[in-house]
Amino acid sequence: MTEQDPMMLALQEEFDVIDADANLAQSRHEGQGWVVEWYLQRLAELDAVAGVHHDQFKTLQSQIDSRRKALDYRYGELFQQEAMKVFAARPDQKKKSVDTLCGRIGCRTTGGKQKLVIDDEVKAIASAEIECPEAVKKTLSRSIIKEQLEAGVAIEGARLVVTDKVESFYAGSVKFDRPLLERTDDEH
Repeated sequence: MTEQDPMMLALQEEFDVIDADANLAQSRHEGQGWVVEWYLQRLAELDAVAGVHHDQFKTLQSQIDSRRKALDYRYGELFQQEAMKVFAARPDQKKKSVDTLCGRIGCRTTGGKQKLVIDDEVKAIASAEIECPEAVKKTLSRSIIKEQLEAGVAIEGARLVVTDKVESFYAGSVKFDRPLLERTDDEH
């Protein structure tokens, strides 16, 4: 017997569940119209479950962030003091980090680089236009030009066009007020 891919086994289990649900739905309806409502109902259910899990994830992430802040507030300073002792005692003084059993500590050098600061933008633009004109760029606000054209203002070199209509098929779930569509017990 050959060993099967775990992903394929899991996918096959999902197929089995979906097929059983589809067969049940089909047996309750005559004709071919059953699949559209059944499919969209299942999408709506999946979206509802995803929404619940997204909210739970956000709550969990908030709890994790709070715990990190509390950890840093309560023990951050003591950790830095102790970590600096471990770092200072490292065997290779040229290395910028030390690996411990649970992670890595180290020192990074930041800053010390030139940074541009514009104190007076109007003066800087006027001077740059003379000294290095390639540094001064002019851009158009497309949204403002579109608004002006829609209002009837003529802008030379710009115009409004209507794009071709293209129809494409999509399937999406309907949004309901209740989190999950009600199903009878024998549909589970």
